[in-house]
Amino acid sequence: MVEWEAEKVKCFLSEEERKDNLLLLNLMHGSIVTAKMYPLLFDKADREAACYFRSFSFFEEVVADRSHYDILSEDNKLIFAVGLRDLFFAASASLLTQREQALLKSLVDLVDDSTSVTTFEAQGLALSFHPSKDCKVLKFVERSSFEDIDVDWHSYFADAGGHQGKEEGLSLCAVFVDLAELSFHNFENIVHLDRWFERKLKDKQNDLQLSMTDLVNASEM
Repeated sequence: MVEWEAEKVKCFLSEEERKDNLLLLNLMHGSIVTAKMYPLLFDKADREAACYFRSFSFFEEVVADRSHYDILSEDNKLIFAVGLRDLFFAASASLLTQREQALLKSLVDLVDDSTSVTTFEAQGLALSFHPSKDCKVLKFVERSSFEDIDVDWHSYFADAGGHQGKEEGLSLCAVFVDLAELSFHNFENIVHLDRWFERKLKDKQNDLQLSMTDLVNASEM
């Protein structure tokens, strides 16, 4: 039986999926990318392992010498980007050390959206499933906004549960956008949570856990 710490790893897998040990093992080893379970972090990995390009050991290599990133194939840059996504959510849940947080900041500034295959457009706004040099602002949007994005990419955008407010049942996911570009667009499906995040992160007595559904509810406070 495959187990994980629920307070550290968010899981939106169905009951049937949770009983599929082979699926869970593939997720835990980084062989399959999913929107339904994160953050998954890997300290070290063999170069042949599926999760190598999203491991801390490779991240440190890239910060020391960015050419390790530049020479990656598009497929491996995609794996790297998934690692950035999960690293961000780990930081948001206060799971990273100060050194690891500094590592995340350096890695984010390294990824250029202008040449990235992971930058998409929805309702006229550029967005990504991971933080990057330009797209650093976290927002939550309805998956129904993704009609212009190929369905094969949907599993890369982290699930955020369902909206429990007036529009109950809507599926939300996490996206990263450029703040400068955002100010020129009317992106009505975005749930604004940045101020709530800032308020909670400043409250040292509040043990912030990244529960997406709870955050959506809190946005209406």
